[in-house]
Amino acid sequence: MICSILHDSDVKKEQWLNFGPYRSKSKTHQNKAQSWRMKLVCLSTCTDNQVPSSGSVKEALLQAGLGERCVVLPDVFGSKEAFLHTITATFPKLKECGGFEFLRCVPNSKRLEVISSKLAHTPKLLRSIVGNGRVFIR
Repeated sequence: MICSILHDSDVKKEQWLNFGPYRSKSKTHQNKAQSWRMKLVCLSTCTDNQVPSSGSVKEALLQAGLGERCVVLPDVFGSKEAFLHTITATFPKLKECGGFEFLRCVPNSKRLEVISSKLAHTPKLLRSIVGNGRVFIR
């Protein structure tokens, strides 16, 4: 039986060669902020239940300061207050309306359904529901 004596420095070098690259990557990805490019569509009335599809309706929304806009949220894991501030900065008329709710499109239709306020109060939860789709506000 052959016994080899390894010094501590040799063992550490071998461990680093075998496991070094994997250890450093996992720590950097956990602390990194993730941005999200969100497509928002602000509707004109609180009774809208359909996706605006005609060109004249979309043009009227844009002239009223509503309609579709892309917003980049710098940190998906940010606070609720920062999230709401970004939305009201994008659509200033939402500050005066007394409240709003988020909606999403029902698959394979143009009908809109309300997203529960429990699920839409942070950008992380809203992103898990909607993904890269549009978020409608009424």
